[in-house]
Amino acid sequence: MPAGYNCAAFLHEPGLEIDTLVEVRPIYPDRAAIVWEWSIWDHLVQDCDPAQANYVKVSEHPELVDLNYNMRQLHRTTHGPRRHWLHANGLDYHPELYQIVISVRTMSEIWIIDHSTITAEAAGHSGGNGGRGGDLLYRWGNPQAYRAGVYADQQLFWQHHPHWIPDGLPGAGNILIFNNGDEFEGRYLDLYGGKPWRLFRSPSVRRAAAAQWQYVGRQRYQWRDF
Repeated sequence: MPAGYNCAAFLHEPGLEIDTLVEVRPIYPDRAAIVWEWSIWDHLVQDCDPAQANYVKVSEHPELVDLNYNMRQLHRTTHGPRRHWLHANGLDYHPELYQIVISVRTMSEIWIIDHSTITAEAAGHSGGNGGRGGDLLYRWGNPQAYRAGVYADQQLFWQHHPHWIPDGLPGAGNILIFNNGDEFEGRYLDLYGGKPWRLFRSPSVRRAAAAQWQYVGRQRYQWRDF
């Protein structure tokens, strides 16, 4: 059970594919140098195997990601192999905040991480402007993923394309997200806009703020992409 991964929950698909961000400096014509790297593998927790160093009470660490979060409780169809347990599908970078926002499809969340870190800090839990190394500075969309809510609290469903709204446009500084919707519960295709705030001031914080703006498609699958 490496790192406390509960293989019994995924018997039909052994193994996981671990999402990683890599920043490279091109060396022309056909090489590149890695200048910064972040991996979710360095920021996991679990409550399955007490012998592992990352064994904690998951609900007390929303800045970390539950390795054994069971997507099958929420998504009752197969959208690709279960080893694609995160399926990060979009990101944006804010050059003034030195932050990256990531869309994590199978968790139905967006995450913000600190890009002011060096690679060694990004692999740890301290350092950078946020003081948290590569841990999550913020997450929003599905509090069930960190044991802090119920299905009714979920805001995002299989979302894509999070991005900061540029200066000069309505909602500047907010994050705009294409929310694909939950085909099972009648929640379809929205756009959400909201300004992040620091979710992890203390372990007692349980829920993020509601969206500041929302547009909802009138018909199921009115939009297919954004």
